[in-house]
Amino acid sequence: MFKKGKTVSGSFLFLKRLIDGRKTKPRISVVVPLKTAKMASQRNKARRIVSEVINSLLDKIDSKLTAVIVVTKMPENNINKLLRDDCLSVIKKSNILK
Repeated sequence: MFKKGKTVSGSFLFLKRLIDGRKTKPRISVVVPLKTAKMASQRNKARRIVSEVINSLLDKIDSKLTAVIVVTKMPENNINKLLRDDCLSVIKKSNILK
């Protein structure tokens, strides 16, 4: 995945994508490393925010997609808005929407 996939970066996260012709539905994972946020509650919050954006767009995402979204740093203020906006912009830049 990380060797063959294409990367799209944003301010707070990056998306590594790979189009595989054998899948029937998209597979997307969200990773928030310990270095990004020390407390588990912060990592879980970031995961929930990004997952919410993905779930809202799931019917528009290419069914052959395998992707990993990695949160590289946490915003100081307005975590919800900044992560949502960054996630949406990265998804749009990556051309994974139908």
